[in-house]
Amino acid sequence: MNPNQLTPPEVPEQILWGGQIQAITRLLLGCDPGIVQDFNLNYSQLLPFQTPLVHSTMPLQDAIDLANFLVDMTKKYFAFLPGADIVAGETDIATVTKHEGFKWINRKHYYPADINRRNTGHVTGKQ
Repeated sequence: MNPNQLTPPEVPEQILWGGQIQAITRLLLGCDPGIVQDFNLNYSQLLPFQTPLVHSTMPLQDAIDLANFLVDMTKKYFAFLPGADIVAGETDIATVTKHEGFKWINRKHYYPADINRRNTGHVTGKQ
């Protein structure tokens, strides 16, 4: 599998997210995505409210911890809203680096470990 580069090389410190974006958008950009749409705002207008959590010299472990935090925060955000939990369950985390390529950090297994040995890198969590 070859990864696709999503950001230009001159902007290496960028967080990309999708799915249920409300919690992360509120934290990182300082505004609910619904308000941006309702008032026809551009995200560049929100620069004074943004939380800069990443930087170009951030250690890889910090980036892993940040990704895990953002997913966990999203799960908890939706757990307290009325209605069904629409974000839940275990979290798969992997890194893609220039020197190590794709490497699993945390991965759930759908089958017992003895028949699921085609792992790339170190695997933590339930085996």
